[in-house]
Amino acid sequence: MRVEVFGDVLCPWFYIGKRRIEATASQVTAAGRVQIVWRSYELDPGAGRILGPTPAEAMSTWWGVKAPERIAQIQTEGRLEGLELNLHAARPVS
Repeated sequence: MRVEVFGDVLCPWFYIGKRRIEATASQVTAAGRVQIVWRSYELDPGAGRILGPTPAEAMSTWWGVKAPERIAQIQTEGRLEGLELNLHAARPVS
């Protein structure tokens, strides 16, 4: 079975989902293997090559006072998948 997955590689939810898809695919026992094809796209194709805000800073702009709770949720979900998502230090560039 061939599965094509499209996602923004800068999105923390993409990495969480990637881990979950890989774990699920490894458990498939149907005839044949699961072939995963990863496809990327940019949520912000207009972003420049200069360091932008950290994900946490961007999320604070988007979500205001709810940002700390949502950041904590993303980090918790990431830890459940074995990921350390340091949203206060990452610096995305295009």
